Amino acid sequence: MSRIRKVADGWSAIVRSAWRAYAVFCGAGVIAVLLRFRAGEYAEASNREVMEEIGVAAILMFVAAFVTALVFHYQLRRNSRWPGGGGRRNR
Repeated sequence: MSRIRKVADGWSAIVRSAWRAYAVFCGAGVIAVLLRFRAGEYAEASNREVMEEIGVAAILMFVAAFVTALVFHYQLRRNSRWPGGGGRRNR
């Protein structure tokens, strides 16, 4: 099994959907902001600077969810068309 297939299988097993991946990264972003707030890094920052950092985090979370959607598309194509992938299910 190639390294890419192992990573794709592992990530798919953890999150199981693009929305769950978005929730994982959103939670990580919120925790990071709260830790920085608690450490006092935002004490002298303006509201605009804080919002810019949160905006960048939101964009990165969207990109992570999009990449996860691509991974799931890759998984679906592999499982239905590749040799040894199980083929299409007949009901």
